[in-house]
Amino acid sequence: MALGKRRGGTTGGRPSIRNAAMERFFWSLKHEWTNDQFFDDLEGAQLSVFKYIETFYNPVRIHQAHGYFSPDQYEAKNAPALGGVKPTSPVSTSLGPSQSAKLDNS
Repeated sequence: MALGKRRGGTTGGRPSIRNAAMERFFWSLKHEWTNDQFFDDLEGAQLSVFKYIETFYNPVRIHQAHGYFSPDQYEAKNAPALGGVKPTSPVSTSLGPSQSAKLDNS
């Protein structure tokens, strides 16, 4: 590294593994949903992306990283392991019964 500069996001000219999930999402969005569609305005494009995420990508589309479950299925399957607490956006601050009991007994 010359002059104290860092390379950002790549290693040896190849995309960083940190970008893999987003690269895959945008590939899926482009090839599975928009498929060369043209939008009249930004609002139409934003609505289309929202529909893709909420009606297909999360509830239906299976993901390798989730053991070939959709994100919704994966969350439902693993909710008991999380103490019955379903995370909310942006950060869940509520405690489930098992976490509250652990705090009370500490």
